[in-house]
Amino acid sequence: MQQYRSTIRIAMFCFAICGFFLYALIARSEFSSIVITEIGAFETGGLEWIEIVNRGDEAIDLSGWKFWEADTNHGLNLISGTSTLQSGKYAIIAQDAEQLMEKYIISVSVFDSSWGTLSEGGERIGLKNNLGEFVEQFTYVVASDFSLERKGIMDDIYDETNWVEHPDSHTLGIANYWAGQIISDPEPSPPEAHFSYSIIPFATSTDVFFDASTSVDPDEDMILFQWNFGDSAQASGLTSTHKFSVVSSTVELLVSDATGLEHSTSSIFQFSHSTEIIPEPVPDVPTSTPSIILSEIYPNADGLEWVELYNSATSSVSLEGYTIADSVGEVAAPTSTIGPESFVVIELPQPKLNNDGDHVRLFFEGVLIDDMCYGSLDGLSCVELLSTKEESFIYHNGWNLTTVITKEAENIFVPRVVEDPDPPPASNPSSGSGASIPSIPVQTVAVGDVLINEFVSDPADNYDEFIELYNKSTKTIFLDGWWIEDGSETKTNVSGSIQAKNFLVVDTPKGKLNNSGDYIALFSERGVLIDDVTYGSWQNGELENNAPLASDPYSVARREDGKDSQIDARDFTLTATITKGAKNIISTLDTTEEVVDFDSGHILLSEVFPNPVGSDSDDEFIEIYNAGETTQQLEGFILGDASSRRYTIGQLVLEPGEYHAFSRSETHIALNNSGEEIVTIYTPEEQVVDSVVYTHKVLEGESFVLVDGVWKWSMESSKGKENIVVLADSIPHILFTAPLQVAKHREVIFDASDSFDDQGSALFFEWRLFDKTICTEDVCRYAFNIIGEQKMTLIVRSDSGAVAQTTFSLTVEDPFFMLETEDAGDIRDIFITEYVSDPEGSDTQEFIELYNPTPNDISLAGFYLDDMEGGSRPYKFIENTVIPAESYLVFDREDTKIALNNTVDAVRILDEQKQVIQEVHYEDTQEAVSAILFEGEWKRSLVQTPGAENIWVPAIIQSEKKTIQKKQATALIYTTLDVVRHEDIGDRVSVRGIVSVLPGVLGGQFFYIVAPNGENSGGIQVYMYSKDFPAFSVGDRVEIQGELSEAYGEVRIKTKEQGDIQKIDHPGDPEVVLADIADIGELLEGQLVRISGEVTEVKSSYLYVDDGTEEIKVYMKRGAGIDLAGITEGDLVNISGIVSEKKGVFQLLPRGNFDVVKTGVAKTIIQDKQIESEAQKDKEVAEKYLTATAGGLTSLLFALLAKTHGSTAWRFVTKLTGSIYQLRKKR
Repeated sequence: MQQYRSTIRIAMFCFAICGFFLYALIARSEFSSIVITEIGAFETGGLEWIEIVNRGDEAIDLSGWKFWEADTNHGLNLISGTSTLQSGKYAIIAQDAEQLMEKYIISVSVFDSSWGTLSEGGERIGLKNNLGEFVEQFTYVVASDFSLERKGIMDDIYDETNWVEHPDSHTLGIANYWAGQIISDPEPSPPEAHFSYSIIPFATSTDVFFDASTSVDPDEDMILFQWNFGDSAQASGLTSTHKFSVVSSTVELLVSDATGLEHSTSSIFQFSHSTEIIPEPVPDVPTSTPSIILSEIYPNADGLEWVELYNSATSSVSLEGYTIADSVGEVAAPTSTIGPESFVVIELPQPKLNNDGDHVRLFFEGVLIDDMCYGSLDGLSCVELLSTKEESFIYHNGWNLTTVITKEAENIFVPRVVEDPDPPPASNPSSGSGASIPSIPVQTVAVGDVLINEFVSDPADNYDEFIELYNKSTKTIFLDGWWIEDGSETKTNVSGSIQAKNFLVVDTPKGKLNNSGDYIALFSERGVLIDDVTYGSWQNGELENNAPLASDPYSVARREDGKDSQIDARDFTLTATITKGAKNIISTLDTTEEVVDFDSGHILLSEVFPNPVGSDSDDEFIEIYNAGETTQQLEGFILGDASSRRYTIGQLVLEPGEYHAFSRSETHIALNNSGEEIVTIYTPEEQVVDSVVYTHKVLEGESFVLVDGVWKWSMESSKGKENIVVLADSIPHILFTAPLQVAKHREVIFDASDSFDDQGSALFFEWRLFDKTICTEDVCRYAFNIIGEQKMTLIVRSDSGAVAQTTFSLTVEDPFFMLETEDAGDIRDIFITEYVSDPEGSDTQEFIELYNPTPNDISLAGFYLDDMEGGSRPYKFIENTVIPAESYLVFDREDTKIALNNTVDAVRILDEQKQVIQEVHYEDTQEAVSAILFEGEWKRSLVQTPGAENIWVPAIIQSEKKTIQKKQATALIYTTLDVVRHEDIGDRVSVRGIVSVLPGVLGGQFFYIVAPNGENSGGIQVYMYSKDFPAFSVGDRVEIQGELSEAYGEVRIKTKEQGDIQKIDHPGDPEVVLADIADIGELLEGQLVRISGEVTEVKSSYLYVDDGTEEIKVYMKRGAGIDLAGITEGDLVNISGIVSEKKGVFQLLPRGNFDVVKTGVAKTIIQDKQIESEAQKDKEVAEKYLTATAGGLTSLLFALLAKTHGSTAWRFVTKLTGSIYQLRKKR
């Protein structure tokens, strides 16, 4: 047995290796069974959650798994259920499990985790198994109101086709709503029959045209239209023309769809016998009813007459073919174009319309489309005559006379004041003797068309309560007969009208609004509840859903005019800027000085400490203060937060000027560290005594304190004593570069010099490897002596103590195995010795000089010359590029195409993997001054020596102070996107545009707007440091107010708060502008463009496209979630995206996978692949022979091992392995 010991060891080793790889494969297949199925990013106050499911066949233990978000691993702590997830079962990962389980009944396993906040606009998230491997990682799409659901559980698709927002709620812990929608086809819906007809004087034996094109079918499968004209005549088809032989008839239309469902409608028609009327032949008519109608008529023999038309369609319509006629004949033939849902006025060149009565008609290609009449005309029922020049005829629920002329605007019906107490009712016009047009429906108002938008229940002295209404519809709504009720059912009548997207204020409502809380309801004239709001402590369901309580001098206002989620706490907030009858402006309590009432005996909230250093559960507290002059008995008073959690105070006596703090361990109230939080103290009768709101993301150790009546954030808690304010320094922003792969014993550079903080504080750096500090400078040089994966930590501290840190990994390899060209190490002996970034005259004279100080020639083939990361495209040294020994080599901009910036940039040498070998960073330059390496230091010289030894003639460094003139009370400049860049940096501007991409896609702190469709006038970036954007969508028209600024060469508008961004309407998705790459520059900056061309280079996060005019870099931002797996060099593509500038270089930023479309493959690439295919066949034949040879040698090996043992066998194995390796290497 002894002689086989070596053989047994080898066999055991082989089985162990095979078993390891087999286990890894099995484990990986199990891990991929766990996927994310639903995302609750819409929740507030720590209630966010993630739903997961086991879609595999085997149970999986989730111990040690992580939820990954914001580049951070969040551990999973089992709170309820089991950590083993059975096949087909769901589990929940909660931001705060305790709060979530208090709000919802959850029957599946719940894991507690912790994160800042999930973006409703989408961000990249993932799941990691207990080995730290990603099992799923993706960027989810936008879902702002309800949960985001995965439709196909088995489908690994992460765009809008497979992820859809729940229609009105969520499916926490159960099968998804949308997953159920794709299991079976929905029940078919029946069609709805509707028809129109030509309005002409009806008489027997006269053609009447009928059109059913206004019929609708939700399933879009109408196939049969049957007409029954009531006089034994029938017809089929979408349209029909019929001559009636009877004086009265009922016309019925029956519509059927492909599933056999049907619907019918009918109308009664009356006709007059007329043998004198000779009907003219009816010409062909369009297959759909024209959308143009008569809207307003102004007949005036003493002045200019006009006829107003209205286009009810959602697209523009040409008026070619339309004619307007009176009783005599044609009076106008317009040729202009009328926009969607717009008016146009046709002015008559001379008086044509009869003041004593006339019949105005609108024809399209000879077919009567619409008509009206006024005065007394035989056979027609018409509107009464005008009596003054301040009156006109309008269409408003039929034709009427109005005393308000609305030329080229929405009609307003204000009837003439008549002294007769019983005037005859105005009748709608009809055609023919005794004929009646089917009645036009009265005003239709949907629930939520008019909203309670702002109200004041506790007005300041000398002011009154009011309730503001907002019409969010696109039409004027008449409010006669409407009323408002409060919680005591006291009614306040409302009258008048409210135009589209406008306001109406109801002053001093009856009954008075309660200061502690109340209910406000708005009813239509039919008693339909249109909108309601519950605020303060009024009990009307769930108290946490109530709108906040506003005391003097605040109002309660919608965060966005007309925005309604049906949850008052989400829609409304407090504001110190009361905008009665105007657009809401929100100024929250944590940014506005709050005037606190210090009446005798008043109890105040004085400090809230949400995020102490260490354990929140031990050290959080809420503090109150007796600001009065008498002792207060507080037994029975109540503390509460934004959740339903309430704490009743026991026996407590508070002396004047005394503080008392309630700890979290006592109250069990967990304060939010991010999102909105409301802290309130109530009387025993649940009347609000004091309340404070914050939306600030709370730093560790930061407290919210009341100082001199104003709530402020402080870095020092003052529990039980007078509050003080110690301002927090902003956390440093870490920006650094580091290689991903390095060679052992070779020095590499880590550069964090671009890091900064918002206060401009001095920063201190610490680079750590295995918990050992290796550098304390912003630029670290280090050589690794251990092969394998290394983790490094960079810690950045400001001089005020604020700290930020990040951890990254890199791989250290043996130089022998690193893919480098021969003598690759020699290039590290090359020096960058001179460059000119701002030559006198044209910048095309820029150059970069390299120097070889060694006694050997050095080849640069395969390596790169480059400027700053993200700047110009790296220049690859061509083959046979050699720097002779102890010589210089100059590279001109004309050859490299590298454009050096005149402000901040770098000159770099990169290796084959584009990792930095050498870098020179610079800031600011002077014209005609060269940067040179002289005696080991970089200096500025007036003498340029390209290709020769450097000469230092010191340049005079002019201390140039850039001053920004801050204007006193800077006026707001109203401008447009095409000229906004003409304004000065620092100006405050107001501009409108269409949202082309949402925040979080191209960057968390900005989005873009572009000009309306058809206006090729560029776009602009809209920036907000706090990322506190209001809710809006792509295609919304918004008005932006902010400061014009510039970052990395790109102009942008800097906003501060939600009120700086106001949604106006939703015209729809912006139009994409087609562009040649050569034309992409300053004029198209910020615009949404589309290019077409060939892919010339592909990397993990960007690619280059050439359309024959020029080449451009297309950069895939992380938030866009774009997968380039299917794109290769040579592909033909259409790519849409935002034109962005970075330090003088323009690039294209696609918004998602939908913006990157592969259209084909270049012809040359197809030919190359055919050649490669032939070569591959030859290679496969060779591999077969090599495999056979290797197999024979392996058999020989095992035969030998059966007879030998010890070192002899191992030496043979080593030699044989080396032979096989060299054989394959020579191939």
